[in-house]
Amino acid sequence: MISRRAFLSLAGASALARPSFAFRSTQSGPAIDAARLRNRLERLSYHGRPPGGTFADGVNRVAYSVADLTARAWIIDEIKGMDVVPRLDAAGNIFARFGGDPKQPPILFGSHIDSVPTGGNFDGDLGTFAAFEVIQAVQAAKIQTRHPLEMVVWAHEESTAFGVGTAASRIVAGDLQAGDMDRVWNGMKRKDAIKRIAGNPDQIDKTHPPRTPEFLDPEFDSYTCDPIHVPANYILLIENLLDITHFYPLHDGNIGDLANSKIPIEFIEQEVDGNPSLKTVRDVKNYKHPPFLVDWFGYDVVDRIHTHQMSNPGLTRVRLRCAPPGQLDTAAERGYILHHSHTPIDEVSHIWRWTITVPKGQKGLDPSKTTMELMKEMFPIVVDQDRWALERQQKMFAFAEDGYSEVHLRSDKSILIVRKILHALETGATKDPNKSWLAA
Repeated sequence: MISRRAFLSLAGASALARPSFAFRSTQSGPAIDAARLRNRLERLSYHGRPPGGTFADGVNRVAYSVADLTARAWIIDEIKGMDVVPRLDAAGNIFARFGGDPKQPPILFGSHIDSVPTGGNFDGDLGTFAAFEVIQAVQAAKIQTRHPLEMVVWAHEESTAFGVGTAASRIVAGDLQAGDMDRVWNGMKRKDAIKRIAGNPDQIDKTHPPRTPEFLDPEFDSYTCDPIHVPANYILLIENLLDITHFYPLHDGNIGDLANSKIPIEFIEQEVDGNPSLKTVRDVKNYKHPPFLVDWFGYDVVDRIHTHQMSNPGLTRVRLRCAPPGQLDTAAERGYILHHSHTPIDEVSHIWRWTITVPKGQKGLDPSKTTMELMKEMFPIVVDQDRWALERQQKMFAFAEDGYSEVHLRSDKSILIVRKILHALETGATKDPNKSWLAA
């Protein structure tokens, strides 16, 4: 069994591996090296230049061709030469991130190097090397940017291959239709073409971002908080969301009480859009609501179904449905959906965002206020308590174990399954689909 201490250390390793630089400016501003830019354009043109041709004769560097493969290898070497670590995604796109505050979202820029038959040397190529120059100019000027700078070389943008334009960036955007990986061009399936450039088409076909249809549903109102920096490993937040027995005493007097901690728990292991997932379900009858929930929904005693689901490592979805006894699935039902995003920064910190979604116009105990208005006002109190607890849980890892070992209750089953899932994602391990993650 993986202990919390060992697991959190492992889970932070990939985040720590990302390069980060911090500089003080010693020049008036960054400058593009025009000669270096032209030199790269010239050197790239050799990959796909017609035999005996010159730069002016253009290139034939269609995606997935031999010329494309050799050009990609050269591009990766050029990135490494800038002391930046390149990475490939499942579609074969090449990314390289530099500098900035890792708590901030990166600024993405770049282009592509694949061409149409008898194409030119500037379409895509110039945008790609302009991205190189931005990073190298910032490096040379020793400028610290607030956001990380991330360049991308899209793997397949021209429509020659498979008759699909902007194909690789569409994959990143989630624009993938059934059967796309089985398209055939020049006797080759698209999934085999992606393997040819070291992509992973099985992962593309299998895994999609979790769906959040409520955000766009006109029947719902949504509100997202400002990003919250939490000095604790992101897995601690997931564990706290899935195991809500801690609602008492942490949230006693607002959303928790002792009775809430005693509600029986059902555990559901499933895949959601290809993502291994765990859902906890707490179904209770004639439950006396804690004070905040009475205010939000206007009901004192309810039948209630409360679910918490880790949809993927970056998103946990919480749904609460309640109504007077015997009236669930009727017009009397009220509730909310909460989405918690947890983005790791390193082994000991993450960014937490939460989004409230409620049926439009739903009222609370005070008929002059909507549930949304009340939750926007009151839910931050709950969040502050959780943040306080997460900080202290993280600090506990500074103490030596000295023979200490965890003792698990039944409610800890969710935590143990989540650790197994995240460990498998970190290491690439798989499990028997007929067995629980606990048996993996």
